[in-house]
Amino acid sequence: MDLKVACWNCRGIMSAVPYLTNILSELKIDVIALAEHWLRKSQFHFLNTVDSKYRAYGKSVDEYHPELYNCNFRGGIAFLVSNYLCPFIVELDIESNRICGIEIQFPGQPSVFLISVYLPATTQPFNLFVDELEYLMDIYRAYTNLGTVFLLGDFNCKIEGPRYNFVNDRRSNLLNTHLEATSSVSLHTQTFASGPIHTFQSYDNGPKTAIDHIITQRENIYYISEVFIPDEDIFNVSDHKPIICTMEINRRSERMSQNPHLTQLSEKLLERRRLNLI
Repeated sequence: MDLKVACWNCRGIMSAVPYLTNILSELKIDVIALAEHWLRKSQFHFLNTVDSKYRAYGKSVDEYHPELYNCNFRGGIAFLVSNYLCPFIVELDIESNRICGIEIQFPGQPSVFLISVYLPATTQPFNLFVDELEYLMDIYRAYTNLGTVFLLGDFNCKIEGPRYNFVNDRRSNLLNTHLEATSSVSLHTQTFASGPIHTFQSYDNGPKTAIDHIITQRENIYYISEVFIPDEDIFNVSDHKPIICTMEINRRSERMSQNPHLTQLSEKLLERRRLNLI
């Protein structure tokens, strides 16, 4: 069994629908993580109308304060999940309007955790990026003890790999420290990936960069059969490109059931997970 996942900063879902429905259908994507859908809580249901074969999970731009008249509309994160997977989906309890997650509980298999990410842009204070990244990596470390975890989305940060070299900045240095500590990589920067390396076209004809990523631990590369970024498309009106990844579920071993680090999870996170399963 294959699981095909993707991530894309759509830069406003209303204008993104033609391209989104096309790649969902043409590429047969099972789950896509969307960043910057720009929908308020009262509008979030629109995501369920994009394609009748998919259901939306996620957070609105005003997730924690829907009563406010004004809010930062350049946000919002979500998943569109193929209907056939929905019986196996559990939403994760994550206290951030920039991070949301789902657990896929395949029968007889270790869980797959997908975490959608939209980290603060470079125009925002560095300490805001640091705080959000630290929280994200705490979540990542916790769930890697329970199954296979993928971080997907717009990190607003470059990550080095065999296909991508650049002059490091403090964002990249910080994220790289976390990736080294968890033995993790950005998949599309690896040699087995195909297609363009850059995912974002900077403003005012600035340089192209790779700030969108699908991140997982190195040991999970064994289960990855394909990673690629599609070529330019006239219907893609976002300044970001999607990343697509296919994982072979049946090739995963049962090592998770014997993982000695399970007991290291905090009681708080274990309790959250138990409540999610009720």
